[in-house]
Amino acid sequence: MKTFFYIIVATTFISCSNNKEKQRDMEFLTLNSAGMEWESELILAWSDSLINYLSVQNTKIDNIRHFRQKMMSILQDIQNELTSNSGGLNEYGELLNPYEVEIPTNYMINQGNAEELKAQINFQIEGANTLGITAWGTFKDAKDIPVFANDPNQVDKTCAKLNFENRQLYQSIFIIEHLRLGLLIDERNFLTKTLLGEKKRQVTIDEKHRSDQQSEGVSDSRKSAE
Repeated sequence: MKTFFYIIVATTFISCSNNKEKQRDMEFLTLNSAGMEWESELILAWSDSLINYLSVQNTKIDNIRHFRQKMMSILQDIQNELTSNSGGLNEYGELLNPYEVEIPTNYMINQGNAEELKAQINFQIEGANTLGITAWGTFKDAKDIPVFANDPNQVDKTCAKLNFENRQLYQSIFIIEHLRLGLLIDERNFLTKTLLGEKKRQVTIDEKHRSDQQSEGVSDSRKSAE
């Protein structure tokens, strides 16, 4: 999946030297997260409309909702755990400890939850693929990503370390938001491509039908002339 981990990591998080820079960095990512959430809602509405239309011709397409919902649930559970383990939210819905590093890193890396996240998402993707739903790619380690494969500082990193090692809480949540949006974009692209294929197939059927009708008309004319 081109939109997944390696694009997230390509936008490197710079360590902030003081609280002002940290605050500015957090505000920037928070705004981006809000934008991604809004875009995700639009994509979801569009994708559901496409699924409703396409599932009439191909009932397997309707199963994409099941796999998507499962993946969204997995990501949301991880985000909730990260947030609660790091102190939760204040009365305004803001992170109480946005700059916390040790707890998110321990939860995602040391406790193996990032690798478990990878395994669960890939399992759902493989299940969708068996139904012919090729909407999503798989989570990859650094060695399987061209931009990192030849980088001696990155090549040995797992996708877990590549994304979640030594990240502050708000950065880890931003990554999860990015993953969620990446899944939805890949799904939308798949459904749009499927829709175009269905439209092309329908045009071909209509053209053949018209051609058959014309052939029948010519044949009837010849019979009348005889």
